[in-house]
Amino acid sequence: MQAFHLVGPLRRLQALAIDLVWLLAVSLPWCWASNPPDAPLRGWMLAGGIVLLSLGAVPCWLWLGATPGQLLMTQRVVDAGGAPHLSLAQASTRWAMSWVGLLPAGLGLLWMCADPRRQGWQDMLARTLVVEPGPDEVAAATTITSSAADYAALQDREPTLPYVRRHLDGALPLGQSLWINGLLLPLPLVLVLGAIEAWTVLHAGGLRLGSLALLLGWPLLLLVLLWALTGVWRAAGRQRWTSARRQGVAATAATTAATTPAGAAVKAAARAVAARTLMSLVLLAGVLHVGLNIGPGLLERGALVMGSEPLGALDARVSSDGRRLHLKGPLGLGAAARVQALLAGSPNLRWVAIESTSGRLSEALQIADLVRERGLPTRASGECSDVCPFVFLAAAQRHLLPGARLGLHRLSAGSFNPPFQGLVNREFRVRLIAAGLTRHLATKAIATPPTAMWYPDGDELAAAGLVNLPERPLDVDLPGLQGAALADYVEALSASPLWQALERRFGGAQIAAAARMHAAGGDGADAVQAAGHEVVAALLPAVLSQASHETRWLFTEILLAQIDALRLLDAAACRDLLLGDPVAHRRLPPALAWRQAQWLLGALGEAPRSTPPRRPTTLELEVIRRTLGSRAPAQLDQLWRPAVPTATEPDCRVAHALLYELGSLPAPERRLALRLMYERE
Repeated sequence: MQAFHLVGPLRRLQALAIDLVWLLAVSLPWCWASNPPDAPLRGWMLAGGIVLLSLGAVPCWLWLGATPGQLLMTQRVVDAGGAPHLSLAQASTRWAMSWVGLLPAGLGLLWMCADPRRQGWQDMLARTLVVEPGPDEVAAATTITSSAADYAALQDREPTLPYVRRHLDGALPLGQSLWINGLLLPLPLVLVLGAIEAWTVLHAGGLRLGSLALLLGWPLLLLVLLWALTGVWRAAGRQRWTSARRQGVAATAATTAATTPAGAAVKAAARAVAARTLMSLVLLAGVLHVGLNIGPGLLERGALVMGSEPLGALDARVSSDGRRLHLKGPLGLGAAARVQALLAGSPNLRWVAIESTSGRLSEALQIADLVRERGLPTRASGECSDVCPFVFLAAAQRHLLPGARLGLHRLSAGSFNPPFQGLVNREFRVRLIAAGLTRHLATKAIATPPTAMWYPDGDELAAAGLVNLPERPLDVDLPGLQGAALADYVEALSASPLWQALERRFGGAQIAAAARMHAAGGDGADAVQAAGHEVVAALLPAVLSQASHETRWLFTEILLAQIDALRLLDAAACRDLLLGDPVAHRRLPPALAWRQAQWLLGALGEAPRSTPPRRPTTLELEVIRRTLGSRAPAQLDQLWRPAVPTATEPDCRVAHALLYELGSLPAPERRLALRLMYERE
């Protein structure tokens, strides 16, 4: 007959605290999944998850006599009348009344402080007691005894040993050691560590403390699993020995070999092998889980704990004239603080150039807020991927410089963290949409693995409004016309891929265009844009003079389409177009203007012809006369004269007919006609 004594309020509250920690950890993924992304956690969701999971206490009381917290504190919930097991009605009543007792400021739970039998409301209505094994000398007022077999089995030996030691010695029932200690107890630790890793991906504020928790927590998980395996292994061995001893006592000495019932022993041995195998597999899974989650990032986590940023430092500097902020490198910890300091000390900044392929999401979002607050335009000067697009998209005016591109992919919440991987990227998708991506593009970004990168093409970016495209290809985002300096126009032109291509081919083109635009600043935005186009009109003959025959013919087809568009709309505008008037060019349909811009980019990227222009010979002129008419040489020479004074004004009707007829000529004659049109000495 084993003695037990009633558990006092303090120890019962300790067991309750353990259970609450377990419930909070296990309900965390559910709460996160049920909560709207990027919204404060709703209390009713958290409470609902805890209440729902707390239903697990009912089977624990029925089968094990205690919840995990009570088991760790060596406590049991027993029938006050001495029945060997609780009934389903008792367990259900106790669970329901436990929550009811918490409503009036916990009065139902605290009732046990004044009750002589240490019963709360839930115990009184369910007719239960909470007991723990104790020495025989415990006072009778707080001691009860029972001859129930369940009580006698609670302590196989040394009843006062703590629960952890009893498990380690194999003194607990095999099922309890396996399911409670091997599976239920490690589960909250796995979920909490996974939540910490996921949280630090979205919020780098606690990155250092979170890294320390992970470096300590994952090895702790392995220790818990090793402790569980040791107890399960020993409990399995004890079960097999006990079963064999009982079978030996039941058999007679004379007929032991023949009559010993082997069925129970075989079942006990099978259960022992199954328990050991399952727990070994759990430990192996734990080792792999820890290796996948902490192994790849071990050095990074260690560096963070020591206070350094393993990604490296951001190179943030302001240009010598104080007008440009250049950001290059990882957006690691402290990057936002450096950018904030530079912004505070640079009142004349005009734009931000960024190039980055890695960083912390929270740092990128802080820098994005700073850029948005100052209203600065952004330019990607190289690859802008990972979290860098958040900074790029923070501006109202955004430009991708030649060679630059945006790269997106989903976040990693750890090498193997299924409960939180989807939840992290659900919130990440919401933040991408809030930054300016369309739902379609955000979905494509989330579909890209963390080890890969998705680069939207120019058409996707333009269609989604992620990069600024002017209505006219040669137009630029103008600075404020009042008080704008020459350097402001140069910077505006430098953001255009087309103007950068012109600058590479004709050095000084941007300065020349900026000077004209600055001089026209008082005439309005259209006049300023047209002033820049004058430089292009002046350079276009040089481009065609050095272009290949194929490039010349492509331009001729575009010119024919432009004449078609303007000669019916406005004959004067058509004539001015052939004279290279930028105002007339701006009256073209946008599609035709962009078509010419694409041609110009290709022509500027083509290697110039090395042969110098030459005048047509007499024989060549005769060929043209016989092919296109006696007046054709003069008409071809005067047909297209941008920015060049001419004695006679071009006739759009004649130009249209002549260019149309060129398409039907054999290749040699057509090349000769194009020479007369475009080659200038």
